[in-house]
Amino acid sequence: MKSQDRGLIYLYCLTNKIPKLKEAEDLVDNARFFYYQDLYAMVSNVSTDEFSEENLKKNLADLEWIKHKAGIHEKVIETVMKDSCVIPFKFGTIFNTEENLKIMLKEHIREFKDTLKYLEGKEEWGVKIYCDLEKLKKVMIQEDGEISKLDKEINSVMPHV
Repeated sequence: MKSQDRGLIYLYCLTNKIPKLKEAEDLVDNARFFYYQDLYAMVSNVSTDEFSEENLKKNLADLEWIKHKAGIHEKVIETVMKDSCVIPFKFGTIFNTEENLKIMLKEHIREFKDTLKYLEGKEEWGVKIYCDLEKLKKVMIQEDGEISKLDKEINSVMPHV
């Protein structure tokens, strides 16, 4: 069966090593790797009912749909990252055919290979910082002369109410 007959191609990430596919298959139907010149694109076939350009726009207005689908997207990428370095793609990166995916890979192959080489051995971390903005502002003004100077300039031109 040709890829055009199976819906659209959803791209999660790229890697330069053959990762274990079993865990990704447990997360998403039709999970597979598309090989092109030493790159492996983690893809799955998705329905035009959900991911055609028009239907995707509608679905992006449904927060529950986004939460579910974006969660799967993130888990698939994290699963592949367990075994290899990856270049993640944004949620909803869709190709009409495998040929379109191949063309994109061909056009950017050098960049992708260079990026994977640069990222090798590195990890991505997310950090959330909670703070009292007034206290932070006060400390920054006290500690940094340039910020203090800018704060004084701003206050001097602002009308006092």
